[in-house]
Amino acid sequence: MLSQTTGYAISALGCLAGIEGRTRLVRDVADCAGLALPYLSKIILTLSRKGVVATRKGIGGGVRLACDPHSVSLYEVCVLMDDPVIQMRCLMGTAPCSAQRNCPCHEFWAKHRERLFEFLMRTTLADIARFEAKRCSTARLQAKDNASEGLVQSLMATAGPVIPAERSRRPRR
Repeated sequence: MLSQTTGYAISALGCLAGIEGRTRLVRDVADCAGLALPYLSKIILTLSRKGVVATRKGIGGGVRLACDPHSVSLYEVCVLMDDPVIQMRCLMGTAPCSAQRNCPCHEFWAKHRERLFEFLMRTTLADIARFEAKRCSTARLQAKDNASEGLVQSLMATAGPVIPAERSRRPRR
């Protein structure tokens, strides 16, 4: 399983990959990816130092993907983020996994780790961009539905409560 930081980095990079090299505010990327702005800002700083994204301050500033999304694999992002999933660790602990150490989980873990590495190497930021585009368009549709529902509720609130005619009379004193 990827670390939370690496997962967030991949989501943000997927959002950036989907806008084809244009610059966006980090706040907009955070909204698109559904991430907390302060945490994403730290991740963007790391990715900027590693050359994956380019940042620009001032008017018209923001962040953009600095590479071709088809050429960056998730494995490379894991390496950049120093994700523990790519380290050769034993499934049962922190010792290096090797044929010499051959714990009861070794055969199982070696096969699954190889499949995981193949997946990470095969999947690119362009693949993530396609997923994020679908997810964001679905979220926008849900937001529109919620906004419509909110509009109906606010109209009902400003119109006042609907009171049946027989109950609208004041009680006699």
